Amino acid sequence: MNAALLELNLAENESDSMRDTWGEIVSNIKNNEKNNWLVVIPDKINLLRIRNNEAILSVPSEFHKTMIESHKEILLEYMREKLSYITDISFEIVEDEEAKKEEVMLEKAQKSAVRHSQHSKSATPKSTIIGDFYENYKFNSFVVCDTNRKAYNLCLMTAEMPQNSPGKILAIYGKTGVGKTHLLQAIGHFANQENTAKNIYYINAINFVSAYVNWTKDKKDLTEFYRQFDETDLFLIDDVHLFRGEGSQKAFFYILTLLYDKNKQIVITSDCTPDDIPDMLDSLKKRLNNSVAVEIEPPSKKNRIEIIEKKLSDGKIQLTEDVLTYVADIPTTNIRELEGLCNRILAASIFINADLDINSVKIILSDYVKHSGRITSDIILDRICSFFGIGSQEIRSSSRTKNLAYPRSVAMYLIRTITGSSEQTIGNILGRDHSTVSITCKKIEENIKTDKKLQKDVESLMEIITGQQKL
Repeated sequence: MNAALLELNLAENESDSMRDTWGEIVSNIKNNEKNNWLVVIPDKINLLRIRNNEAILSVPSEFHKTMIESHKEILLEYMREKLSYITDISFEIVEDEEAKKEEVMLEKAQKSAVRHSQHSKSATPKSTIIGDFYENYKFNSFVVCDTNRKAYNLCLMTAEMPQNSPGKILAIYGKTGVGKTHLLQAIGHFANQENTAKNIYYINAINFVSAYVNWTKDKKDLTEFYRQFDETDLFLIDDVHLFRGEGSQKAFFYILTLLYDKNKQIVITSDCTPDDIPDMLDSLKKRLNNSVAVEIEPPSKKNRIEIIEKKLSDGKIQLTEDVLTYVADIPTTNIRELEGLCNRILAASIFINADLDINSVKIILSDYVKHSGRITSDIILDRICSFFGIGSQEIRSSSRTKNLAYPRSVAMYLIRTITGSSEQTIGNILGRDHSTVSITCKKIEENIKTDKKLQKDVESLMEIITGQQKL
């Protein structure tokens, strides 16, 4: 039979052989996958039809579609074992009663978040919480919009039911400043306040590496280092793309495996998907890939207006539509900067004790707007990578080959020169410690006086970055 012309509709044609094949696929998944939501989800899926080498599966809700899409490649592999001609999978939503129940559970979680914000002052936390948490990084202060709604819903469900969440590892990824840390910490705040997890542990990857290095300097036995994570029920780790060094990655892998096998909840954030994190051990990458991954995208103009309205309404001030549009149109690199603009407006409004018109806002933000074409570290890295023909992940990698080390050194120097960022900040951006940045910048400053190539590259890049020259 020609596979390209094959089209079966199981609901209509009652194809027993294909139903049996799908049953075998589901059985293989359950026999081979452990501690993974992929074990549960096939029971909620049916094979509707196969058309032009594409398998079309039914899912009971948008939520289930999001979940199974995170495991699409794995599912495709299992299908190809039985149906070798299948090249792709797509999904159609066919609602059922169970899906409605799960949507009710999500609604319950959302209402619980509101209850949490209303009673946060009077409620007494019963769980143990470890880590540097920001008081305002909670669900009720997070502005939900089209670009982050899926991430918000998944995080809320995870906080509400960490023992029964969609995946034992939830990976939130996206560019700097889009709200990853906010949601990560919101999970911890909520679980602590509502006592949905007994022991909650939050840490940044950089701090984890630092703690590991300090521990190994003094002690060879890591037993006690690992023991501090033994009783963790909810493990929240920020910026895993900044992990460097084989030893710390092995330690992190050990802890992940320990918690994963105990069926504990793990939530990570990163600036890219786990699979795209550079210089990561294969074993650790494989473990992190066995996650439910969700992206937070930069906000659209409509979303930016929603964010501005939310932040300013919290401050009890109202802006006219023309003022909202004006602020939303100001170039910013992320939500964090947009919130900074709102804070300026709020402060000015409090000072004059009145709402602000368009002329007042223009005056207040004039200094920012004047420099809104200013250069950020992201812009510098992007243009340096284009200039040298390398990838943005490569320049952040641990590789010391000349074709990467040289552009990386120039990047450190130019970021510090143009933005005035601290050596610690630059180190975090490029996955290096502040002492490395300091030494590198000093070398560039010395060599630029005699090295003609370096001199020419830096001059050309300065012109490209500031817009005086095109790439």
